[in-house]
Amino acid sequence: NRTDDSDTFVDPGQPVTRKNKITRRPTSTATANSMLDYRPYMNPIENQGQCGSCYAFAVTAAIEGTYAIKTGARIKLSQQQLVDCSPNNGCSGGYFDATFQYIKQSGGLASEKSYP
Repeated sequence: NRTDDSDTFVDPGQPVTRKNKITRRPTSTATANSMLDYRPYMNPIENQGQCGSCYAFAVTAAIEGTYAIKTGARIKLSQQQLVDCSPNNGCSGGYFDATFQYIKQSGGLASEKSYP
């Protein structure tokens, strides 16, 4: 959904308020290096099955990838903790911002090994 500003978008799943974050298109016209490859930093793609938990899979993948880029070490974090404990709707969906906020407020996220 576009707002009245032509390069501004809002999440259609949330009511528009001043508190909502707005994402803008990049202003740079530079192109990415054709040799840029993040695959070595990403864990394999996973299947969420019948659970509507894409928010949990996306957020853990983003954190795992960022961690690997910064440290060179790959980790596996718990999507199930986010489904069970974050202020979302479990297997009925959730919001990325609420998920990141939960992780921040709880002081981090468990490994998949400790919270399968």
